[in-house]
Amino acid sequence: NSSSNIPRGTRNTRGPLNLSFRLSCLNAKKLLAFGGLSDPPACMDQKVLVLNGDYTAITLCSVQKAFVLLFLDKAEMVAKSEHGTLRTVSHAYPKPSIIRLQRYVRVPYKGIALSRHNIFKRDHFECQYCGSVKNLTLDHVVPRSRGGESSWTNLLTACARCNHAKGHHTPSEAGLTIRQQPKKPTLAGFLKLSAGTIDQNWHAYLN
Repeated sequence: NSSSNIPRGTRNTRGPLNLSFRLSCLNAKKLLAFGGLSDPPACMDQKVLVLNGDYTAITLCSVQKAFVLLFLDKAEMVAKSEHGTLRTVSHAYPKPSIIRLQRYVRVPYKGIALSRHNIFKRDHFECQYCGSVKNLTLDHVVPRSRGGESSWTNLLTACARCNHAKGHHTPSEAGLTIRQQPKKPTLAGFLKLSAGTIDQNWHAYLN
């Protein structure tokens, strides 16, 4: 929900959000829901980079969530997008590209979750042996039958054909070359992958 990225202090820790805050959120959303946008599909599909109070990147959010945070003065705009404008019946607003939370929020970072989808995303949904994008599977570089672990550095994306050809061998034994050695992604790097299209304003905060 839209409160997930809101700084500490805007929530009632003993219960649901207070009524006035809920009404403010509702009013902000209505501006977008009923006011109309200059380019609805393009505007709403793009992501906004969210910075913590110390200007470190912590997550991505939708344009709508970013607008709510700005409207409620819970965040400030660091950079606006050069593509599109948010329009209501009577007002036009710059579309945010980067916002910064007004207060620092402690975010317990546990690392990127090791999952099938995240491995595929890290590997750009391509077989790391032949480059195919069809019939993708997960492969253990060092086979499990030989003690290989399920980890970021031992798992990679492989098409079914390469995976079958490799079998219970190592890549070198099977005559296969790994296009990019598997490694654990950083948060900044993973945000780049998750965003798809990177706004040029983001580079200073994701490098």
